[in-house]
Amino acid sequence: MRINKNKVLEALKKISSFTNPAGISPILGCTVFTFTPKDNSLRLMATDLSNYYWNRSEVEYHAGYPASKAEIMIDTKIAINLLSTFTSNDIEVTINPEASTITFAAKDAELTTSYMSADDFPMWPVNADKIKTIVKTDDKDIFITALKSIKYCILKEKVPAKAMFTGIHIDITENDVYIEACDGKRAARAKYANAGNEQGSYLISSALLERLPEKTAIEIQSDETYVGFKTDTEAYFTRFIEGKFPDVKAIIPTAYKVKVEIGATKMIDHLKVIETIAKDGDYTAKFDISKNGIKFTTAAKTNKAKCEYKEAVTDGELDINFNVKFFKECLSALLNEKTELKFTAQQGPVHVKEEKDGVEYDHVLMPVRPSFKV
Repeated sequence: MRINKNKVLEALKKISSFTNPAGISPILGCTVFTFTPKDNSLRLMATDLSNYYWNRSEVEYHAGYPASKAEIMIDTKIAINLLSTFTSNDIEVTINPEASTITFAAKDAELTTSYMSADDFPMWPVNADKIKTIVKTDDKDIFITALKSIKYCILKEKVPAKAMFTGIHIDITENDVYIEACDGKRAARAKYANAGNEQGSYLISSALLERLPEKTAIEIQSDETYVGFKTDTEAYFTRFIEGKFPDVKAIIPTAYKVKVEIGATKMIDHLKVIETIAKDGDYTAKFDISKNGIKFTTAAKTNKAKCEYKEAVTDGELDINFNVKFFKECLSALLNEKTELKFTAQQGPVHVKEEKDGVEYDHVLMPVRPSFKV
């Protein structure tokens, strides 16, 4: 049979990004190759018992190849190393059941490795009888755009006690779809009209979000245990995150002390100046808001920095401290250049609200270290 090296190699590299963490089990470092002459296909499947992935590509089966399906298991890293050796894209594959070997051959090389039986490999766990659609294909572009704007709030560290912060929360009501992220120090929410999605609440791992194909028609689906996506050529499912997600609606302020009109790019430029010094400490900076704009100051070790954003239009005065890195990430996620910052109190959060293309966005950031002095 003949396979497309680039397509198979691309799938194997996706698999290697999550399989066999810390060498838990040798079998989880393998990929199952399923050759099916009936539909001229090769399917690759792998898992780490939390994430499941398969990829389908077309294969040219030569005349005389047995009609029966062949299913074998190969170490993923070995398969990647072997295929990466070839410069040719068209690779001839020969399976020798008697010797339990598989040979990859092209004009420039011929490489053989052993394979194992796939009988003991974990089965695909998603219950097809209970599968339902969470986000429809028609909503996909809105969903992807909303996701990009809030994902900066996803907690990067994998802390078991904070697992609920390492993904996003999708809450679908009769009228609206809410997509939310929170890392305990900041939160973001996107809201758009529900165009027929079934009501429900889901806590989804960032591992799934990182693998969503942007240019392919997809639907995000789930059964009672797993959530994922499926296209004509690949599928990826992962377990739901366990835990209770915070009530983001309760975090969003409804009353404000000071409002400041800014240009996001201009303020980010000022924050970058402050960050050069603040990063040597804990990224804390003082925001001195007055009728003259915003003055930023910070100190770390023996160094200090300050700059003024005089173009900011304010309606009051406030001294408040923020993590300058977090504040910059929030502003970088905004879709509109002109926006309004709403401050509640010296130890209260700042709220940024905007709307674009029928989606409402709320960003909330908590202040830090009220005792910080410059």
